[in-house]
Amino acid sequence: MKLKTRCLKVYQSYYKRQPIPEIILKGQWLNGTGFSIGDIIEVCCKENEIVITKKT
Repeated sequence: MKLKTRCLKVYQSYYKRQPIPEIILKGQWLNGTGFSIGDIIEVCCKENEIVITKKT
């Protein structure tokens, strides 16, 4: 399986008037990697890495 990568920008959003980082994932490329509308996902975070897995 070919690894698909995307370069995204971390945006600035606000929560209770405090700036916070925000990442937006959207687009048809998500369909091509097996993610569909309504899927349940798991997000695992560690230093400099985020892993998103579709739950079945």
